[in-house]
Amino acid sequence: MKIMRTILACFFALFVLAVSGQDVQTVGETDVPGITVTRSDTYSGESLYGYIDGGADLYLEYGFVKLYVNEYSWNNESVKAEIWVMNDGPSAYGIYALSHNSCLMWNSLSTFSCISRYQVTVSDGPLFISVSNSSGGSAAQGICAEIARKIAEKNPQEIWYMPPLLQSGKLGDYKNSIRYFKGPLGVQNGIPVMTDLLADLDFEMYSLTIDDPGSASMIARLVFPSNTAVKTFLARAQLNSIDISSEPVQVSNGMYRSWYKVNESKIVYMESQTNTITLKDFIPKYPTPEWLSN
Repeated sequence: MKIMRTILACFFALFVLAVSGQDVQTVGETDVPGITVTRSDTYSGESLYGYIDGGADLYLEYGFVKLYVNEYSWNNESVKAEIWVMNDGPSAYGIYALSHNSCLMWNSLSTFSCISRYQVTVSDGPLFISVSNSSGGSAAQGICAEIARKIAEKNPQEIWYMPPLLQSGKLGDYKNSIRYFKGPLGVQNGIPVMTDLLADLDFEMYSLTIDDPGSASMIARLVFPSNTAVKTFLARAQLNSIDISSEPVQVSNGMYRSWYKVNESKIVYMESQTNTITLKDFIPKYPTPEWLSN
C-alpha cells in the first residue's frame, strides 16, 4: 500500500504546472475586511496523507495536484478555506459533487456552488473550493461565502461543459444531482449501487438521479476503454449487448434497466423503479455529431 501511495502521489504531482498554469492566489487579510490569517499551508504529492490520511486516496483517484489551506479568525468565528487543484474541471466537479450537503442555496457563487450552514463549496475549472465554519450561524455562512467568492474572483478559470445528455432541458430540474466518477472509491462513496457492475473496470462516468416519487431513476453516461469492457458491464447488469432497442428490462432485483449505444466504447445506462420512464425520453431521435462525440 505504501508503494502504491507513493506511485499515485508522484504520478499526479507531474500535473502541477500543466494544470495550474499559475500559482493559486489565496485570500489574505487585505482581501476581506476583518479576517486574520491564523494558518497557511500547502500540500502536494504524498504530503496529502499527513493532512487527511483516511481520505487522501479518494482525492488521488480523482487527480489531486495541490492543496492550499488557510485558516482565519473573524468576529470570534473560526473559518477554514481549502483550495484543491485537480487535474481538470470534471475531476474538481467530481470531488465537489461528493462534498456538498444540505444546500440552502445553489449556484449563486459559480456555475456549480452550494451554500450550507457549515460549508460553502465551489467547483470552478480545475479548482474545488471548500470554506467551512464551526458555528453554522448566518454570519459565519456569510463570511464563508465571501471568502469563497473572493477565491474564485482571484483565480479565474476557463469554462468547461457537461456532456450534452446532461444539458437536456428535460433533466434541468435534476442538474444538482449530477456526479462524476473515474474510479472505485468515488463510486463507493457516491453511487454504491454501481460498485459490483463496475468492479475491476476502467471507466469514466457521469450520473444523474431523478428522484420523482414512485419513479426514482438513475441515468449514467459511461465511457470504457474498449467494447469488451462494455460487454462485461452489460452482462453484469443482466442486459443483452446485442439488443440495442433501449427497451427497459426487469432484472433480478426488481429494477428496470436499459441502455443506449453511443459508439463502441460509450453507452448511456438507466436504472429505474418503473418502466414508464425510458431512455428514449432523454435521447435525441437524431443525435448530432456533437452529442455523440461528447
